[in-house]
Amino acid sequence: MFLNAHDMAMRDEAMRVVSAIQHQILVMEGLPGVYAGKESGPLPLPRGLTDSYIAVGHGDTGRTTLARRSTHANQALHPKQLGRVLARRKSLQTLAPDVPVWLLVCELSMTRPDQDLLTSPSSAQYVANEVNRTVFTVDRQLAPSEAIGGLPPHLIVYDDPDNLAGHIGSFRPSPRPPPSTRSPTSADCPTVARNAPTSRCAGCGPCGSPMVCTSTRTPPGRRTSTG
Repeated sequence: MFLNAHDMAMRDEAMRVVSAIQHQILVMEGLPGVYAGKESGPLPLPRGLTDSYIAVGHGDTGRTTLARRSTHANQALHPKQLGRVLARRKSLQTLAPDVPVWLLVCELSMTRPDQDLLTSPSSAQYVANEVNRTVFTVDRQLAPSEAIGGLPPHLIVYDDPDNLAGHIGSFRPSPRPPPSTRSPTSADCPTVARNAPTSRCAGCGPCGSPMVCTSTRTPPGRRTSTG
């Protein structure tokens, strides 16, 4: 949970049953004297929250915030960093690779009309790439809700039931390049080392770990002669 103590207290009942959520309810709040509010009945989610890794936090228009541990104030965070934070969680690492991540973060997958998704993917895609799992989230404001009024625990999604503007997105991680199996060669060393026939690389390519070459001394036991 990426919420401060106050937000957790406000959502305590919903957080207790969040993993049981299988439905969404679309809600459009009315404006008195202008138009009436609308609400759909329970609609099945494309993927329920049961058997998923759930992360809850704040966000808007594709941006995310986390609560600082020191001050508990919310701090903006790039979605790639959010993904890295999640990827380091032992609770996520121990789950099977096919277990998805459900991000209950408002408008996380929202994009601009002119946004080129090839060069600038949605925030949810950044998270999916970092955790290397399928991510589910929405591009509208949302709130988890406990069972109330005869309804089961559900996800409130703020959208017009008769004219949907948003959707629940599924984001698969981009394919990762296979690890290199090529053996290091002298070409991996900096130019200064490759051009010095009597030098010894102190840490790159075939000479050791991938560090920069730091020494050009003649190795002990090797003699050079001219003439």
